[in-house]
Amino acid sequence: MNGGGIEAHCPTETRRRGTYTANLLGNIRSHLAGLQGYDVMALELIQNADDAGAEEVAFDITDEGLLVRNSGEFSYCGDLNTNPCAHSATSGLDCDYHRIVDVGSGGKLLQSENIGRFGIGFLSTYQVCDHPQIRSAGIRLTLVPELREWIVEEPYEPGGTTLFLPWARDPASPTRRALRVSHVVSSHIDRMLDDIVRVLRHSLLFLRHVCKAVVRRDGALVLGCELDRAEGSDLKVSFRPSGETERWKILRADAADASRSLYAQHPQLAPLGRSTEVGIGLRVEPALLSEGRLYAFLPTEQPTGLPLHINGDFFPESDRKHLIFAGHQHEQAWNEMLVEVAAEEIARDPEGLFDMLGHAQLWELLGKA
Repeated sequence: MNGGGIEAHCPTETRRRGTYTANLLGNIRSHLAGLQGYDVMALELIQNADDAGAEEVAFDITDEGLLVRNSGEFSYCGDLNTNPCAHSATSGLDCDYHRIVDVGSGGKLLQSENIGRFGIGFLSTYQVCDHPQIRSAGIRLTLVPELREWIVEEPYEPGGTTLFLPWARDPASPTRRALRVSHVVSSHIDRMLDDIVRVLRHSLLFLRHVCKAVVRRDGALVLGCELDRAEGSDLKVSFRPSGETERWKILRADAADASRSLYAQHPQLAPLGRSTEVGIGLRVEPALLSEGRLYAFLPTEQPTGLPLHINGDFFPESDRKHLIFAGHQHEQAWNEMLVEVAAEEIARDPEGLFDMLGHAQLWELLGKA
């Protein structure tokens, strides 16, 4: 008897075929379990703005809901009822709106210039709302997951992208019950403000486009962050309304040589087009960090063990709080390779570090190493 493959069957067996389906609410509920936390939601929304090429992103926590604006714009094919999306004929990918309504499509995974998982990360917004709204490219899209429906209203004023998340205050709403998620109360909104402020203070260093971010409470400024990338390795971060500033030095390395052997061992890596650039961030003013973190363009909660940040095109865990360093798959191998390249770059030129940091900070760095 055959070893149990799909072709193994008795001669008299009758075979039938059917469609293999997925449950929308079950999918959302499953993904949402790995995207818990207002900090995770904020990171996902910042990442989506950066992937859209936005230079600015603003959060406004209002009494009615969370309002998020960025200066990027969604792509839209003109008709979400068409399948396949007309946009894919020219670009090879569905438009942004098609990918939002196709949960888990994963189109961004093959776009090497993107850092996020558009569609999956967006599901984190169901923590706080039942029916998210997106306003961009001249339309407003409202998602109604419990009915498996979307609603498009047009025309809508173009220019940038606005996301509105009305607070899910009713614990008995069909969406809350279906997703098994708690409703929003005042203490949650206060906690969200604290989490978004904390996230923004550390999120701009290694982004590709976003260089300005603000968070407001009912229109009043709570925190503003602005990044100034000077020539060379210098970088300045300014904060409002406190007037604080931080000065950073960014070391850069390229893992292209080290990556070639990985492509042979793990053929799944090459089509993903991951960036081989590695960044190392050292804060020189007001002082060295007490503890650095690993960044997958956005900060994780994983420490480097050194007073510096290490950034790369890492594979993060689903909650973005840690990187993948287990499982013996290509993600682990890639992450370990980037960390090794960063370590080699830090050790490569001690005289250059001395010129960059001065003797006091260099000895502090060496002592912690």
